[in-house]
Amino acid sequence: MIKNLIYIILSILGVAEKVVYVRAPKKEHAEKIDLNVFFDSMLAAGAIAIIYFVGWPLAQKLIKGEIKFPDLSNLLNGLKFPVLGSQLPRNGGGAPTTPSNGGVTAGGAKGSEGITWFKANGETQKMPASRQDGQSNRWSLNTRGWNTNGFEVTVYLQMSGMTGDGHIGLKQLGPNHTSPCGHKEGGQCCCWYDMGYRANGAVQVQTERPHPNNHTHPCQGNCGNIGRSLADGKILGVKWLGYKDGGSWRVQGWVDPSGQLNANQWKPTYNILDNGKMLPNYNPPNDIEIEIRISDIPAKNIKMLNGPWARKI
Repeated sequence: MIKNLIYIILSILGVAEKVVYVRAPKKEHAEKIDLNVFFDSMLAAGAIAIIYFVGWPLAQKLIKGEIKFPDLSNLLNGLKFPVLGSQLPRNGGGAPTTPSNGGVTAGGAKGSEGITWFKANGETQKMPASRQDGQSNRWSLNTRGWNTNGFEVTVYLQMSGMTGDGHIGLKQLGPNHTSPCGHKEGGQCCCWYDMGYRANGAVQVQTERPHPNNHTHPCQGNCGNIGRSLADGKILGVKWLGYKDGGSWRVQGWVDPSGQLNANQWKPTYNILDNGKMLPNYNPPNDIEIEIRISDIPAKNIKMLNGPWARKI
């Protein structure tokens, strides 16, 4: 289009035609001028001039840092992209998301342990074995001040040879089970959320109040079977979360049944906000014990592959 415009202008001035005649001082002759070559040469010369007079000074200013580009990170972070495949975290990263009934369902960040943490971002400790007798195998951690906001516990393990009455559970948000303990009711140490899974993969929602009396409660969230038995010899990831949510305690659980170590393919299970129906009129003491229990399985048949880890919120 530019070529046509220039050609029209030159034609009006009588300078150019399809064949352009040029008068020489002594003899008249006709020469054919290729306008395409002429226009291409002019465009090339113009491009070189722009690069020299505009591009080069800009490049020097960029090198010296005199030109600042706008920060587009906030704009990019606000963009919404379609999610393909599972919405569960594969390798960590991103802000936690919230399901319709509250709580945290995905997101978080991967720690140095290779584990995705959904909510906890504070002090991290490995839970040592405290009892290994086959009937009740335990990994316990005594904490101080973790009752303020709560904590998250995660483990990858392999189990085999568990009886039908066996289970894996976490006693959480309560003191030691034997004296001295930070809270008692009726002369007995108290109280705990006891959340986990039975040998066949069924979800367990219980409280213990006081020791040793357990009580079963209705499950909320994804309460179906996790789709496999606990002790089938395959790798299993288990995650527990207990934290303050609007003045009440929320307990949530996930499993990673992928059979791969540190796959972080977490599937949500129970998700319960206790508005006083599970442990009414109870406030966790400052000193709380976090304890994983695995029952009715020989200790030698339990392989802790990563963890168990506890992280403060």
